[in-house]
Amino acid sequence: MSHSMSGVDATQRLICEVFASLLDAGASQVRVRVVLKQGSPTTAWFYSYVNHDWHKAARMVTDPVQAAAVQEQMEFIGTKGQGEAWHCRQHGAADIADTDIAFHSEKIHEHLGTALPSLLLGMLFRDNHDSRDDNRQVRRGSAGH
Repeated sequence: MSHSMSGVDATQRLICEVFASLLDAGASQVRVRVVLKQGSPTTAWFYSYVNHDWHKAARMVTDPVQAAAVQEQMEFIGTKGQGEAWHCRQHGAADIADTDIAFHSEKIHEHLGTALPSLLLGMLFRDNHDSRDDNRQVRRGSAGH
């Protein structure tokens, strides 16, 4: 399934805003659980790991199209596996797909607050926001100038 760039950006912003609120509240790990019905996403739940237990967040995605977009972004993060300040693990069953992301608190702690969603956007979705890891952009902009 293909999404427009603005749709992808909106989904990434949503994910990072939810993650930031969970991290601001004291979590060091987050989980996205995409609920599947006959293999298709129906909803997406967000969880935080606090005091050795998973806690379901109030915010969720109930629109199947948006849930599919969240699942697509979780798959993208899963292909990266880890970054300088995080690592992820994916697991699931026939009716769920979980992505757990553990953040290195020393890298996150100094950015808690209003700047955290932007920081997370750059950390988790670097290919879309940071040309250092995107070799496709090397010299491409200067070819026609």
